[in-house]
Amino acid sequence: MNYIRHGLVILVIGLVCADCATRGWEGETGDPIADARSDFSHGHEELLAVNGVRLEIPGVKGDVIYTDKVVQKFGVQLLKSPTSRSIDYGTKYNMEKLRLWGCDIHKPLGTCVRN
Repeated sequence: MNYIRHGLVILVIGLVCADCATRGWEGETGDPIADARSDFSHGHEELLAVNGVRLEIPGVKGDVIYTDKVVQKFGVQLLKSPTSRSIDYGTKYNMEKLRLWGCDIHKPLGTCVRN
């Protein structure tokens, strides 16, 4: 009987962890705007990025050289699981982070208010 109880607990934990593995990086709350504001207020400047064939920063468009310069300026934290949900999260997070810096979200290498 104890083995069955322990087995069910392990099964339930396994199902929860399997769900977590498919969500990717979703910060503290799962709300990209709230997480970006919280990270910003704590001095975390990094944007979120996806490492695939090449490094991409969701919401930031540009070639490899432009992306490298954005990485140098802000730094990045990699998404753990680059699913469409986590990339959508990363795009919203990055746009909010750039807005908080006072950057033109379409040209983040331009002058930001908080440089």
